[in-house]
Formats: sequence, C-alpha cells, structure tokens
Amino acid sequence: MTKKNNQNPKLIDTDKVYDSVFWAEANVLSRYLPMLVNEAFGEHFTTNAKVDLLPNKQITETTDGKKIRRDVDMLFTLTENLDSTVYKLYHYEIETKGRSSIAIRIAQYATAHAFTSILAIDDGAEIEIPYSCVIFLRTDSTDISKLTVYINYPGGRVSYNIPVLKIKDYTLDYIFEKMLLLLIPFYVFNIPDKDFEEMEKDATKISEIEVILTDINYRLQKLVDAGELNSHEKGNILHYTIDVLTKLLEKHPKTQKGVNHMSIAIIRTEFDEMQDIIDMQKAQLAEQETALAQKDNTIAQKDAEIIRLTKLLSEKA
Repeated sequence: MTKKNNQNPKLIDTDKVYDSVFWAEANVLSRYLPMLVNEAFGEHFTTNAKVDLLPNKQITETTDGKKIRRDVDMLFTLTENLDSTVYKLYHYEIETKGRSSIAIRIAQYATAHAFTSILAIDDGAEIEIPYSCVIFLRTDSTDISKLTVYINYPGGRVSYNIPVLKIKDYTLDYIFEKMLLLLIPFYVFNIPDKDFEEMEKDATKISEIEVILTDINYRLQKLVDAGELNSHEKGNILHYTIDVLTKLLEKHPKTQKGVNHMSIAIIRTEFDEMQDIIDMQKAQLAEQETALAQKDNTIAQKDAEIIRLTKLLSEKA
C-alpha cells in the first residue's frame, strides 16, 4: 500500500515547476522512489517497499516571532522486510544549479522536521534526522561532489554527508538499467542552452529533441510491454518531460511551440490507446451489422420469391 497526499497533483507554471514535476512524479510513480534511494545511498529496496509521502509544507518561527513557510521538495519514509524490517526517513531536494548553500536549507528542513516528531524515551527524548540528498539539474553543476552538515553538540561535533546526484552524469541507458524513472523528465537538462538558441534560429534542428523524446517513448513502451510499467505511468512520465521542456524553452517561443506540437504525435497515453481499440471495435461492429443487413436482405428476397412461386402454383392448380 502506498499513501498519497494528492492523487492528481496540479502542476503550476512558475519557477518551481521542476519541484512540482518531482512532487507529482512521487505521487504517481511512488513505487520507483526506492530506486532513487538505492542510487544515492547504496540501499537495496525494491518496488515492493511501502512508501509514505510526508507533508512537504513546514511552518517555522524566527527568533523575532515571525512565522515562515518552507516547502520541502520531498519527504518520505520507506519500509520493507528484507533480511529484517527496514524503516528509513528520506529527504530530497531538486536544485537547478549547484550551490553549496543548499546544505544550509537541507539542515533547516531536516531539523525542522525532526522537531515535529520528537519521541519521549525513558531517559529523555529522541529526534530523527532524515537521510538527505540533492539532485542538481544544470549541466554546469560540476563543482560540488558532496555536501556535509556539521552539528556542534555540548558532547562534541557530529556530521553527516548529503549525497549529490547530477543529471549530467546520467545516460538514458543507465537510467533505464537502474529504473531511475523519476529522473527521465529532467534528462532534457543535458541539452545545452546553445542548442536551444540554434533551434530558435533554425527550426530543422529541433529534430535533436524529437530524437530524444522518441527514444524515451520507445524505451518506456518496452517497459509497458514487459509489464514493468503501465500505460498511465508511461503517459505521465512523457507529459512531465514536456512540462520540463516547456519551462526550459520559455525564452525560445518558436522552439517551445514546435516541441509542444511535436509531442502530440509522440506522446500516446492510455486513453489514446483505449480510444483506438474502441474505434476499431466500432468499425468491426459496423462491418458485422452491414454483413447481417445484407444477409437479412438476401433472406427476405428469397422468402418473397418462395411466396411468389407458391402463389403461382396455387393459381395453376
């Protein structure tokens, strides 16, 4: 069972569209969150792990009494019975550019959450700091390989590392091999900005994007055919990829329009496939009805001929 905060999360076209895509993915494709955890933390969860998405809105109070709302990109727990029952709390942040200052926000988010779930124990209290990870989207995020949070307690200094994932390090082959499906919509960040500029000047170069989308669509369909993904999940991944592309291309309106037009031909949702089946069945039914009508007409003609001949014989007799 998977707990979902929102069955149909709505994406908002703002600067936070990438966060919104990640949050929407986690709701619709939560069974693949464990694969992202395995990648960052070397765990061995499966898609059968129980995923509980936690509220991503935090209200904190400053020293002068003001209340501030912070939006955490992703907080969730994973529970699975492997060699023994494993339960862990995770926190993910999506960042457009690599900045070491993200460690400050992660520390703020992590401790804010920890103090909302303090446990009373026999000799005092216990808090739980989540395992945190950051995903950098831009291809120029090359300067940061890891982040560390240090905490100075009266008893000494402790620290924990924050794994860093960079989209630039991921090929489609690796993403699909490791089933890191939540990274697919962000793969398009690997397209350099200068390529977008060239596409805006020369519309024929948009074929570069078409090749990528067609490849992603083909690979996802193979997973659907193998029963590892359903058509609804496939459709959502493709739509989220277009959402990210649309945002990336907001300064290139002609290319943006071309991509949106192109995506209509590439993206086929479960509804589209079902509609094709319905249309085909309707056509077959129409053919059958036509054949039956023709057969009924032939029978009616034969019945009329029999009646005519019978009447003729009766008159002669």
